[in-house]
Amino acid sequence: MAQKNRSKEIWLVPKRVSLHQTICLIDGIIERKYDGTVWNPQKQNNLGVNLKKWGATLDGKNVAQQSIRTLVAAIPQYLGFVYINTDTTPNTICLTEAGMALWHKHKDELIKIPNLRDGKDSLITKSDCVLTQMEKLQITNPIINKDCENIYVFPFRFMLKILLRLKYLDKEEIAYFLFKVRNEDEVEVVVQEIENFRSLSSQKREILINAFKKTHIGNITLVKASSAGYFMSLCQITGIIDKITVYPENKTRSIPALRINEEYKDYVKEILDKKYNKAEVFDFADNLQLWIDYIGNPERKFPPISVTIKNDTNSNFLIQVYKENICKYDDLINANDVLQFPMFVNEEYNVKVIDINTGVELTSMDVVPNFESRLFEIHAENNDDNEKDETIEEIAEDIIEHCSSQNFSGKTLNYISTLNKVLGLDKLNDKSLRGAYFEYYAYKMLLKLLDLKVIDNVIWNGKIGKYGLPTQAPGGKTGTPDIIFTIDDTDYVLELTTIKSKSGQFAAEGSSVPDHIRLHKMNSKNNVVGIFCAPVIHERNTNAMQSILEQFDIKLHCITEKDFINVLLTKNRDNIKNFLEI
Repeated sequence: MAQKNRSKEIWLVPKRVSLHQTICLIDGIIERKYDGTVWNPQKQNNLGVNLKKWGATLDGKNVAQQSIRTLVAAIPQYLGFVYINTDTTPNTICLTEAGMALWHKHKDELIKIPNLRDGKDSLITKSDCVLTQMEKLQITNPIINKDCENIYVFPFRFMLKILLRLKYLDKEEIAYFLFKVRNEDEVEVVVQEIENFRSLSSQKREILINAFKKTHIGNITLVKASSAGYFMSLCQITGIIDKITVYPENKTRSIPALRINEEYKDYVKEILDKKYNKAEVFDFADNLQLWIDYIGNPERKFPPISVTIKNDTNSNFLIQVYKENICKYDDLINANDVLQFPMFVNEEYNVKVIDINTGVELTSMDVVPNFESRLFEIHAENNDDNEKDETIEEIAEDIIEHCSSQNFSGKTLNYISTLNKVLGLDKLNDKSLRGAYFEYYAYKMLLKLLDLKVIDNVIWNGKIGKYGLPTQAPGGKTGTPDIIFTIDDTDYVLELTTIKSKSGQFAAEGSSVPDHIRLHKMNSKNNVVGIFCAPVIHERNTNAMQSILEQFDIKLHCITEKDFINVLLTKNRDNIKNFLEI
């Protein structure tokens, strides 16, 4: 795990690299049928018993639960043979197809040994399965991104490119140069840096490396349980990399190094020039399942690519992307807009286009993206006119209907019903979403006034999220105002609620509304006026809020949504200012 005082922009390497233990661990998961089950201390202890059964521990005895967790986080999870599914509650331990392939290849080679030391001649130390996973490995990825970030490189393949140019890489060069690489296009730079390093005098080289060792990064990569050493061992497991001893001209002592095994040089050139020559790194962010879909499938050579779905029509649609009859992605695509989804090259997907008002499938198209073809256009017809540019009067009507309804109304109700019908996403009774739509409607109305130059600026602190659904501005005493609009030198801080009851309204807004307005005034050079807008105004509630703000010389207008809308509909700057006079 990365420590707080060090950069995460450096390659993360597991500090346990026993292939034999990895296979024994997977054997235990399969034997005990733990795949897809809750990952708990009892299972961790039982897997320790399985390691003991094979003698796959240093002393041949059972190991602690922490040791099992450390083992899982090493080769098994790092290379995608096993993973802890943190998307489930509680977390579960899962085998991947790559993990099953590793077990099937080597299960018959497992024999009982006294312990890892005395049975070292019987250990499984190399595997083509590890080679495949090392070739595919990308840093950063969701398994390690809490400890490693802003690196987009295939580390093993990058190293192979350097080895083809420089013949070998010693341990210090790996720690000092290789581990800091962040992008695939740095090959020439790194080669030049290492050549310069090798041309230094022995004294200058020693001074440079000694200074590096005193840094936190230098300590973990080159001194204490050095990650450079573990990386070298990991590369050896692939079977195509040899660990050798070199005697650099500018170093007084020998040093361990890596080189490509002579028998595999043509293989290395082949995979770099042909097999992976089109591969692109992909930002997986926190998408664990997508990472497992890639790294956990030995048949997938490339990470996904971003595929664009383009909507050239004047209608909004709900998009669903299916693969093998499973919906992988869905979202709202706006008129004349685009969406991007990750897809694997040369694999078939089906894109469904759904009417947002009825939930009816309008059309679908089969797509097979590749590196040359990753843009697909929607061809669908929807005669509904809901996507036409709304007038300020139409938005005002939406607000009135929304605040008068029990939950939602009009086209919004139709769309939310469609989400429920098509996706099983039930938002019909979501009070937070109801409040968010009130904010969104008010913001759209103020945007119209901004276009007409009736107001000078408007900021909504909510946002539009997935499926085009609005999200409320952050609430609470330390949250932000719902909306701020400016006329001349005055900021109008607008706080809205759809709550009608006196007690419910005060509980939700009684303290947060004054705090949001007060905090905004502390950070604004303009005059500040507060506006509290609700379907029903309760004098007792508003008196309390106004009393708080009077202490800070801030005026608070408490008005119904109808009164607020009516003054905005005048589309007159002076009318609005006079109505909301300081």
